[in-house]
Amino acid sequence: MQILLKKFCPDVISFMEKKKINHEIFTASWFITLFSKNFKYDSILLILWNFSIIFGWKFIYLFSISVIIIFKEKYIKLDLYDFTQYMKNIFVFENFK
Repeated sequence: MQILLKKFCPDVISFMEKKKINHEIFTASWFITLFSKNFKYDSILLILWNFSIIFGWKFIYLFSISVIIIFKEKYIKLDLYDFTQYMKNIFVFENFK
């Protein structure tokens, strides 16, 4: 994940390095549960799981990078605590209907 962040999100990785934030604070829970604890809509979760079965870990990593890129403008302004809370709960805060 670190390599992908450096490649696709250099501004985000530099922001995280300045704040001394490790991406594993939020990505670990995403990967361990395959987003199952993050979505309240079963239809989205089913789609995510189907794509992860079809395309494997590539899809999980690319989906994670996409989320980080899409919501960058919202969390880049946050302080350390708010950033980590936002990223851990991003799927709850944002509307994914």
